[in-house]
Amino acid sequence: DIKTFRFTFLNREAEANFKYMPGQFVELSMYGKGESPIGIASSPTHPCYLEFTVQRAGTIVPGLVTSAMHDLDEGAQIGLWDQNFRTGIVNRSDHWATMLGYDLEETKNNLDFWKSIIHPDDLEITLNEAKKHEQGLTEFYKVQHRLKCKNGNYKWVLNWGKISERDNDGNPVRALGIHADIDDNIKAEDALINSENKLNSIFRAAPIGIGVTSNRMLIELNDYIYQMLGYSSEELVRKSARILYPTEEEFEFVGREKYKQIEQFG
Repeated sequence: DIKTFRFTFLNREAEANFKYMPGQFVELSMYGKGESPIGIASSPTHPCYLEFTVQRAGTIVPGLVTSAMHDLDEGAQIGLWDQNFRTGIVNRSDHWATMLGYDLEETKNNLDFWKSIIHPDDLEITLNEAKKHEQGLTEFYKVQHRLKCKNGNYKWVLNWGKISERDNDGNPVRALGIHADIDDNIKAEDALINSENKLNSIFRAAPIGIGVTSNRMLIELNDYIYQMLGYSSEELVRKSARILYPTEEEFEFVGREKYKQIEQFG
């Protein structure tokens, strides 16, 4: 029985003075016996509200969700999972399912369901990371992978968990964790990389000389400039752009006019 509650500050002074600290509230018991928080979700840069996630008869995992929050943007969608290694049962929160377009009743409470929707290219590395954590080689289990949504599309999630209970022989008995929707972040990063790759291709292949400067120092030049001027990269890179002008007067004139245009038009 997993529940999530949002708390807001009624006292503006208290809100202004609040300092977010990972794990600060993780051991706070809200309802006494039978319910205790497994974590608190709050943005460290915008602490205008707190979100407690509590699980009935739950085992406290200090720092699990609060540590994970450092890798997430404010407002990230989060679902919870609770795995029992002895029974094979994996209980999940409603939001675990709805972020993928499912109703909770459509998801089977076992590991096989998760295996059936993970992207084939991500399965091996994800299971390897889980195995390392189960063997006690890592403090947390943390991996980014894709899951198939109900509509057939794949969505990137951050899967972060921790063994919360082991038997006397050190074998895992129970693990708790989160799934966080990071799909927009991954797609934005991919788009940025693609854009940079396109610009680099244009930079390298353009039939004109292109250079990048900073404070009138040559930082990067394409091959056409070297071919056109006959210089080597050692002779130009990290050197003053003055070497490209026939006179000091022209160098100073271009500097004044170009910087004036940059300041005026951007």
